[in-house]
Amino acid sequence: MGALVNVFLVVCFMIVGQVSTMTSPDLQQRLQDLDTFIQDLMTCESRPVVGLTVSVVKDGQTIFAKGYGQRDLQTGQAVDNRTLFGVGSISKSFTSALLAAILGEREDVSWDTVLTDILGPSFRFRDQFRTEEATLRDLLAHKIALENPWYVAVIMGQDIDRAEFSRRMRYYREIYPFRTTFRYNDVMYTLAAHVAEKLAGKPFETLLRERILQPLGMNDTVYLAEALEAGDFTNFAQTYLSYNRSGESEMRSREEYRSVKLHLPAAGVVSNALDMARYMKFHLSGGRDTAGRLVVPEDTLRQTQTASAVMSSYWDKVEPYWPVEAWLTQGYGMGLSTGSYRDGADALL
Repeated sequence: MGALVNVFLVVCFMIVGQVSTMTSPDLQQRLQDLDTFIQDLMTCESRPVVGLTVSVVKDGQTIFAKGYGQRDLQTGQAVDNRTLFGVGSISKSFTSALLAAILGEREDVSWDTVLTDILGPSFRFRDQFRTEEATLRDLLAHKIALENPWYVAVIMGQDIDRAEFSRRMRYYREIYPFRTTFRYNDVMYTLAAHVAEKLAGKPFETLLRERILQPLGMNDTVYLAEALEAGDFTNFAQTYLSYNRSGESEMRSREEYRSVKLHLPAAGVVSNALDMARYMKFHLSGGRDTAGRLVVPEDTLRQTQTASAVMSSYWDKVEPYWPVEAWLTQGYGMGLSTGSYRDGADALL
């Protein structure tokens, strides 16, 4: 049994609504303890350990951003705070943030606008009820309850555009009745990206750069498929398949990135510790850039951070492995899991 590693090891964990009373010496000691803990943990393995990066944001400032381990086990190249990692499903939160930016500029559409009002009467699901009722919120909160052929779609690849992908949605089978349960579905974010394209009249890739990445100064952040096409893997973490029982790591071909092009909105963003710290500040500040300028209206963005679905089968209480109580996956907003950490402070992941 294996698991992909070095795909997303840039830590993105946001705490909202908790006032810190730590003084500067206390804070520096905490950061030193964190650094020591990570280094000690990585020396427990006798074989080389694949790398990771960690960012810490406090009071609107990046107070810690550091890389650990190796980005390539063959060459021994070290990870630093600008090493690029695929952020995996955190890409979904970029998609919902982009849609929040687009919706915030319009009065004729919202999270609860029916999809056919945006995509037109030719768009449909297999059943009439979903077709007539499904909204953007349903897509992004995983309440559509259709099949999720993610591994087939990514491993085999799909040489189509998102308009054609949208047309093929009529063939997807029902797994559960509409809106009856939370069922994670990656490819619905590809459909949501097509909604963004229809609303704003540009490709998703262009919109994400113009509306989110560039305003936030996330200049190092790229897309998996484009990195492959450009052949530019400067300071780029190698992807591995790690086997749970033996601990061995097998290098994966970067050619696999090509098939994530269509499904970039679900899993194709690549970033580093410094850029992800900027992204955390954006969410924590209610949609502002590092200079305090509004990028996305706060009320629209906050809806992506507010639970729209209960993740009853995904609840994960992290205790006593953490020094304090944490319920990290109580609910799901739109691209972000919601939970609680320390005395009920809201947590986003």
